[in-house]
Amino acid sequence: MPSVKTDLKKTSEPINFNKADFIKNINQLVSDGSYEEVLLLCFSAQKKYPATSFFLKKNIFACIKLKKYREAHSSCIRLFDGFLEQASIRDFEIFFENACHLTKKDSGVFFKDAERIFSVFERAGFFSIRVDICRANFLVMKRSYNMAVEKIDYHISKGVLLKRIDIQYYIKALFHLFEFERLNCFLQSDLALPLGEKNLNKEKKRSTLLLSLMDSEVLSESNDYRIVIFRSNNPKGVFVTFGTAAGHLDDDPFGLDFILSYGYDLIFVAQNNKTRYQNLSLDVFEKVVAPIIKVAQYKNIYTYGVSLGGYCAIYYSGCIDATAIAASPLNPWDGSLSNYVSQQIFMEKKLNYSYKMPYEQKHLRFYEVPKSSKQHFILYDSKIEMDRIFIESQILPVFKNSQVLTIDHGSHYLLTFLQKLKILKQFLVSIIEQQKFMDLSQIDFESSAIWNLQKGKWLLEEKMDYTTGIIYLKKSINLDPSKQAKKILEKYVNITE
Repeated sequence: MPSVKTDLKKTSEPINFNKADFIKNINQLVSDGSYEEVLLLCFSAQKKYPATSFFLKKNIFACIKLKKYREAHSSCIRLFDGFLEQASIRDFEIFFENACHLTKKDSGVFFKDAERIFSVFERAGFFSIRVDICRANFLVMKRSYNMAVEKIDYHISKGVLLKRIDIQYYIKALFHLFEFERLNCFLQSDLALPLGEKNLNKEKKRSTLLLSLMDSEVLSESNDYRIVIFRSNNPKGVFVTFGTAAGHLDDDPFGLDFILSYGYDLIFVAQNNKTRYQNLSLDVFEKVVAPIIKVAQYKNIYTYGVSLGGYCAIYYSGCIDATAIAASPLNPWDGSLSNYVSQQIFMEKKLNYSYKMPYEQKHLRFYEVPKSSKQHFILYDSKIEMDRIFIESQILPVFKNSQVLTIDHGSHYLLTFLQKLKILKQFLVSIIEQQKFMDLSQIDFESSAIWNLQKGKWLLEEKMDYTTGIIYLKKSINLDPSKQAKKILEKYVNITE
């Protein structure tokens, strides 16, 4: 029998094996760790033997190994809808663990599917500690933090070891309950070791910061937004930060580590996923936040965010007379972008929005909002068309006194770009202490995988310079082999060939 790997590489046509050969080859590929080939072979096997659940289960296994959680989720739903009598407790455990990964980013449809499968699981009379712990994780997503912690504590008391995903949800629950001492004790125990050394050290560092706080409290919350304050002792000032378009009510506060370690108080404004802060009016924001600032008599007041959060940093700044630090500020639903294809791609591919759905804009235009007396700091990548159009047509004409910095090929996520270069803290300190942007002229951007990726992509898509563009993409992959860079390179290598 020829090598199945060779066959799969040569043709996209279904491979004509009998059932025994399919099973034998799939098991061999799984043993070899060749999960992409497993998916291709399972695709052919399911077409020929649609009544066999084995191939669907192996497809799910390979998807999870490749971190293709959405594809795994869809296959799990097909398994339970079509082969429920062949589903084992382990299949349910796999589904819920996978769903926990998905709901960290998008709690919508996946959460509803999980609730339905929980009911199926219970009606079948099954019980599993793993599923019960996953249930606790979903309680965290529902913001039922006390119930989630109670359930996890029970399993810990019975000697159950938590997986990394469970620990992440448990930490989130304790954080939002402001149980910082309990969180610190947990992180010091062996129970937290599955987080891995790097992540554990990061959480311990954050825990130390949280323990040093004077207090924390929820200032206001609804189904659409949540405003929380973290108060330091003798703060230098306050940062009001905002989440991104893909954010959730229970997200970690944007900028928390830097802001608290630098001696500032933090007010974090979160939005419910896909509500876009539209239901947080200027009046409500001012009513909640302005009195806090007035009582504390902060000398330095900043609003801070990236993308939609950067847009909000500018939009709400006038309510509290703040200096806005806005990286790639963008409201992708703004009418000024309606004719640009890049807007549709951004919303559908990046944010999981249906571009065709009508989205009501409750926010005022920038020229209608209260203006801060302070100077704003706005940075963006001018090579990204959508960012450039929105900023240069909607923001800069209104906030003419702003300091503006363009970092070409730095990407839409400029703060991540600066963080990867290990200069983000220095960059922010320059704004805070010197009221000016840091001089970046001596920074070696070409040592950045992000910069090379963006430069290569720009050359390929905008300049049609395939030869030079591919060189930059390959350099990006050598620095950091990202999936995005590999996918773009594969596409354009095929074109040039």
